[in-house]
Order: sequence, then structure tokens, then C-alpha cells
Amino acid sequence: MTWKSMRKNPESTEGADLEAANETSRSADDPGLSSDVKHFESWPYVDRRAESDRRDSPTRIWDTLFARGKRKAGRRDGEDKNIYVDVYGKREIYLVILILVLNILDAFFTLNYIEKGGAEANPIAKGLLDLGNSWFIYAKSFLVGICLSFLLVHKKFAYVDLALGFLCAFYSLLLGYHAFLQVRFYLTH
Repeated sequence: MTWKSMRKNPESTEGADLEAANETSRSADDPGLSSDVKHFESWPYVDRRAESDRRDSPTRIWDTLFARGKRKAGRRDGEDKNIYVDVYGKREIYLVILILVLNILDAFFTLNYIEKGGAEANPIAKGLLDLGNSWFIYAKSFLVGICLSFLLVHKKFAYVDLALGFLCAFYSLLLGYHAFLQVRFYLTH
């Protein structure tokens, strides 16, 4: 019987049997009680922990960026997927920085290509370019930075490693394409 059904029908005999069983299993004389439960038997309970509780104040974003957090992995065995951590590995940090640098290089090569008579194929980037070159660079960098921050925070979730690798490969190929366009321009002019 569940607690919800006991609230709906408190006079049920099955509920009373369940409560009686719970009371007898929680008695102080029960040798099956763990030491963690027995230390609460003294009244009043005195908290003897020396450190303050970390949950008293929220985690600041700067604490996670400067590796002041402590969680590098899950707390229990088998907790390694779909969890949040406070400390990020060098590999993830390097990939994020590399993707940001490749993104900025892509923006500059795009501006260079457009100055030489080329056209932007991406309609969103074309709209940003209509607002001005600085809007294009700032918006492109900001949007990619937000997406990379999201991926970094979710580094222990499924497919994040694959997404970071894909983005790195994508921007590398894109810069290769920009290099091809530059060489083609110089050979034809």
C-alpha cells in the first residue's frame, strides 16, 4: 500500500499493519539499525561538522571557471554518464578554445572573401553582415560561445564529445575551404 492510498483511506487495516511494521522495524533496540541512524537517538542532536555547508550559498559561475569546484566525476560507482561536474578536463577546454579560435578565423576570412567580391551563403550571417562587420563578428562569436558553454557544462552527457569533435572538424574543413578560396582568388587575379 502506498502513502497516497493511506491518505485517501486512513482507516484501512492494511495501512495500520504497514505503520505497525514500520514502528517495530525502527525501534532503538533493533540490532539491524545502522550507526548513522542510531546517532540521531540522542536529543538534542549537535552537528559536529567543522566546515560550513556548501549549499548555504549558490555556486558562482567564476568558481566553476577557475576550477574551484570539487566534482570531477560522479559520487557513486557507475555514475559517469548524464551528470554535471564542477571541474572540466584539459581536453574539453582545449577543444572549446580551438573551436572559438577557428570560429573567429572563419569570420575574418569570410569578411576578407566578401571584400574581394564573394557572397555569404548563410542567410543568418548575411543578415548580420547587413548590420555591419562588427555586428557580424560579435554576434557570431557570442552565439558560438554560448553554444560551446552549454556543451562544456554538459560534458558528461551523451553525444557531447561527439558534438565537440564534429564542430572542431567542421570548422577545420571550413578554414580549409577558405584557404582554397584565397588561393583560387590569387591565382585568377
